[in-house]
Amino acid sequence: MVFEEAAAEFDGEDPVLPVVRRILEETRTEIEDLVEKVQGRVGAFDLSEPDEEELATLRKIARLRAAG
Repeated sequence: MVFEEAAAEFDGEDPVLPVVRRILEETRTEIEDLVEKVQGRVGAFDLSEPDEEELATLRKIARLRAAG
């Protein structure tokens, strides 16, 4: 979500370096695989979307102003 907001500030262009984007995508895949393995052992659980406070923290880290 935060990267989409950053792209909006750059007229839709992805501001993330390709190598960083690749690392993020690989990390997401690894986390999804880990979640699947854990759910196989402990049962299904929901992974909620970040709440507004978490998004605000991520925006701050990314040095983005909150939209609106």
